[in-house]
Amino acid sequence: MDADSHRTGPDEGRTNLPVPTTSDVARAWGRCIAHGIEPGQQVQFEQVGRAALGELEEAHAELVRCAHPHLQWISRGIAETGSIVLLTNARGTVLRRYGRIDLASKDVATASRVGVSLDERCVGATAPSIALAERSPSAVAGSQHFCGSLRNFYCVAAPVENLSGELLGTVDVTSCGRPLGFDALALVVDVVRAIENAMFQPAEDLAVAAFHVHPGLAETNSACLLLVDEAWTIRAANRAARLMLGCGPSDLLGRSFGEVFDVRQGLGNPGSIEMSHWMTSGGLQLFGRLRWGCGPRTAREATYDRLFATNPTGTGQAVAPATEVLNLHEAQARSIELAMQRTRGNVSAAARLLGISRQTIYRWISR
Repeated sequence: MDADSHRTGPDEGRTNLPVPTTSDVARAWGRCIAHGIEPGQQVQFEQVGRAALGELEEAHAELVRCAHPHLQWISRGIAETGSIVLLTNARGTVLRRYGRIDLASKDVATASRVGVSLDERCVGATAPSIALAERSPSAVAGSQHFCGSLRNFYCVAAPVENLSGELLGTVDVTSCGRPLGFDALALVVDVVRAIENAMFQPAEDLAVAAFHVHPGLAETNSACLLLVDEAWTIRAANRAARLMLGCGPSDLLGRSFGEVFDVRQGLGNPGSIEMSHWMTSGGLQLFGRLRWGCGPRTAREATYDRLFATNPTGTGQAVAPATEVLNLHEAQARSIELAMQRTRGNVSAAARLLGISRQTIYRWISR
């Protein structure tokens, strides 16, 4: 389909405007008409004041931190194309601009200044404004822009979500005067995945579970990621994880890890660079790795304390830890005993599960 093709819409009699055939752009034009925007009006691209810029910087520090290294890389890659890379917040205000401004047109340089609002009510139908409104990637080319003064622009954008699935902003690539000569939409979607995945970081009381059906994809931007706390409750899930497990934006949040994965299969050695075999409660076979952050308790202790609090009878459901207090010798003996049960007497597998040597287990057995 021609990006600039049009059809006559139900509002044409009122606005005398052809409506683009692209559905998200057509809906955006309808919203622009509802907002009372005139297609011939000049877009001013006004910036917020200095005080507001400081507030923006503080309010979106985490988004900027996660996005900055990735946007630097893609801006270097497209530097000679005259395109500009933008990071906006959820209201469409430009937070960061990357690229060769000296190679960009004057119009792009003006429209992309930090602090300029690209909200639909301010600039009409553009890729970042549509991405914010539709919560999906968008491409707007030439005459698909609602306001006539922008019909020399070509832009693509994709929305960025936080760990809870809430909208944080967009990543946008824009040029003026000529179409983007590369697959900018695929590039933007990939970098948004990288930014969202950068927010998944292990901590003292949080683990990152990375998994995929294909082991080669479990360490890429296509990885399925979960944040799991010490109570084995899922606190966050990226888009890939939700899609892989067939869940909606909030379906995984608050669920027990043992409800989703069969913990009897073992989770490997936390912190290991090697992938372990996982299985979902529905039988999906995966490759996964679990990483805890550093803290007063080691990653291994934090993981195994919770693993051995799971139900060994086969339900895969987490149960409350025993309330009795064990001395260190008893705790070690109990852990080894459970590990041997779970691995059906395989000393090497039990040692890997516990992160200890086989000799330690043999010494315990000899006692």
